[in-house]
Amino acid sequence: MKMYTIPNLMRKVLVHMKRNEIIYIKTTFIDYFNINNIKLYNIGKFGKDEGIKIEIYIHLYEFQQLPLFGRYSYEDKYSQLSLYKNRADECFKINDIYRAMKIYHNLNYRFDEGDIFGHDSENAQKYLKENNKDLYDKLMKMRIGVHNNYALCKLKLGRIYTCYETSNKVVKNFDDKNPKALYLLGKTSLMLKFYKQSVETLRKLKEIQPNNPEVDELLNEAEKANNDDLAKEKKMFKKMFKYAD
Repeated sequence: MKMYTIPNLMRKVLVHMKRNEIIYIKTTFIDYFNINNIKLYNIGKFGKDEGIKIEIYIHLYEFQQLPLFGRYSYEDKYSQLSLYKNRADECFKINDIYRAMKIYHNLNYRFDEGDIFGHDSENAQKYLKENNKDLYDKLMKMRIGVHNNYALCKLKLGRIYTCYETSNKVVKNFDDKNPKALYLLGKTSLMLKFYKQSVETLRKLKEIQPNNPEVDELLNEAEKANNDDLAKEKKMFKKMFKYAD
């Protein structure tokens, strides 16, 4: 006998329901979510709590029918995005890094794949910038912020190259003087042994933040690694040409 959980049963019912229709579900299976170890259990007929009976009435009229996100006004889009960003920020603050990363990823996708500005993104952005500069600036600030936060989550989760790619994208495409993106790019470049890029990035950041000791320390480390790498390369070539005809 196939086991159905309540979410599965409700989905099967909802896709066939008509508006204003009432449906009755009776089942012995429920989902139990343990927030401490993030595991999903089935309990019911085949579990320790045999005999549990679940009865549900569904009235489709009570389900809110929301429009597609892409059809919202820019003001409503910004409002919705702010809610999700705040939720991700709260997850980050309580060290729920993985969940924060997933929300930031979803926000990045909306910016990058057309949900915000549509398929003709370049012209849509130009139009908004010309007609509502304040809202345009808010959306651009959020776009950079969620990309940077996504990159930081990836760094904390040990996914160095994804952090490098995302911060590099911010610097190249959105804001080449953004301190957070430059720092993440400089740090991950160093970790990936892209020493020259790390030095160039951190020197640029030092021009923006000349009195930041954390930047000075990382730049010194990158310059030392780059000099050592150049010395090794020079020694290798010298050895190669020593025996050349």
